[in-house]
Amino acid sequence: MIDTPEVDYDFFVPFDKAAEIDGKANLTKTSTWISSTLKRKSVVANNTSESKVAAFSFDALIIAEGEWSPSSKKIGVEKTIDRFNQAIGVVVNLDYDANDKDQAKLQSFHSSKLKGKWREGPLGELEKANIHVENIEYLKGTTHYIVITVEKRTLLEKGVVRDASCSPFLDKTNVDTKALYDLGRDISTNIGLPTSTKFCDQNSVQIFDFSTRARCIHSHLWLGCTTEKDTHAESHLDVDISNTPKLEAGSNFVQVPVFPVGDALLEPFWPQGLGSNRGFHGAIDAAFACLVLKEQGFEECSKERNLAYWAMNLYAFKSIVVQPEKNWNTDPLARYSAFVMDQARKTSKSEVPKRIADHKFTGSTSILR
Repeated sequence: MIDTPEVDYDFFVPFDKAAEIDGKANLTKTSTWISSTLKRKSVVANNTSESKVAAFSFDALIIAEGEWSPSSKKIGVEKTIDRFNQAIGVVVNLDYDANDKDQAKLQSFHSSKLKGKWREGPLGELEKANIHVENIEYLKGTTHYIVITVEKRTLLEKGVVRDASCSPFLDKTNVDTKALYDLGRDISTNIGLPTSTKFCDQNSVQIFDFSTRARCIHSHLWLGCTTEKDTHAESHLDVDISNTPKLEAGSNFVQVPVFPVGDALLEPFWPQGLGSNRGFHGAIDAAFACLVLKEQGFEECSKERNLAYWAMNLYAFKSIVVQPEKNWNTDPLARYSAFVMDQARKTSKSEVPKRIADHKFTGSTSILR
């Protein structure tokens, strides 16, 4: 732990300012940094009841609070918003009773209208019931999990949405909850689940608009920290890593990394894979960056995190992106494919870690053949 009992966190430093990821971005949203967010000195020294916040020493801050989390807003995380054609998802969660033969025989599946003969499967059954969807995924685990991309006309015809001209379209006042649950029941029944299958107690039926995707422009940022003995450190800070002072023994300047993960880092966009994929690997990448911070310092930590974020977003999340899971550990080299890591190294707009720059990616181009 870094012993900084009287540190003020008064400013942040974003790195990887040039990072851009695939997808047309037409809106950038920046939160305003609130300098009192982590004002530790007043809490530690005074311990007043006014703040009612406990103070903890830490070497890194990982934010896993979802899109536009309170911490992200206060710290000043900059995000870009990708806009797409209107796309609306409905999620249905039902309890799985393994003793029910009808429930037990239904197997997990995925179906899309982009595939031939879709009318012969679950999508065809839904179409007959006037439930028009673009794709569906059903997963059976401890629950029945159904997720669909539903067409706007279905929501209007089924009475789920009251007014087609309402903005936002899925405003709470514009959604009929009972009709939404009825739609959820119709979906589950038409894919083969008995009408007696119970909805889960929590998050049973949900509807959301994924026409936009928020993603962090920077894979992480740094909190610049000064002690009372050094009141001029702020003037030395810069978004360019080459201009920032080095952390040395006895220095009054400390840098603490902030790593958004999960939806706080990158919202899912279903055509590019479920959010759990990137959410899982993004969190592990942040953990690995913390290890690099401890062993090699903040410069290599930044390089590693930037490159892993770039690699994770180069392509739609399919088998081309990751290695077989039996090879996985926290190191991105053990999880992302040789092809993707090699392409990330060649196309990255940030400085690449030395170990990656010198690495020989055997057979890294064979995937394209």
